[in-house]
Amino acid sequence: MNDVSLVKAKLRRWGATVEALAQRVLATAGLRHTESRISGDSQSYWYTSGDDKWKASSHWQDASVFAGSDLWSRIGRQHLDMVERGARTIGSTSSWRAYRTGLAEMTTYPIAAFWELAAACGLQPEAIQLVPKNELDERYAYFLLSKQGLGHDPTTTSA
Repeated sequence: MNDVSLVKAKLRRWGATVEALAQRVLATAGLRHTESRISGDSQSYWYTSGDDKWKASSHWQDASVFAGSDLWSRIGRQHLDMVERGARTIGSTSSWRAYRTGLAEMTTYPIAAFWELAAACGLQPEAIQLVPKNELDERYAYFLLSKQGLGHDPTTTSA
């Protein structure tokens, strides 16, 4: 890798770190987008195709990481089992949502810090599923969160 490529790579990582920090500060301060904005952003994210890395991080079936195996189906079944188990845990029949962004490289928190941040943002931690390692990911934690004051309206994310 030449010097220019190294500088560009470092600037991209620095930019991602600054953006993640800014988002954490704003969320902690209680400054959030409206539900309709989050929903619109989510639709835009999931309907815009990206490169192979984006597809792999978003778990799209046509990503190269899933080629020639049933890994995509197995991971999907594991995630669905986890969601259904979480719903049973809190007695919920609500639909489940996903974040607009928040791929693994952008949402790395110590578990306790994420739990506290979620509560500070008005989300009630309900349960956690730890995934030390599977065929796709390593050191993942899936959180079951609900909105405080609205009963159980579950939301999931990985950190």
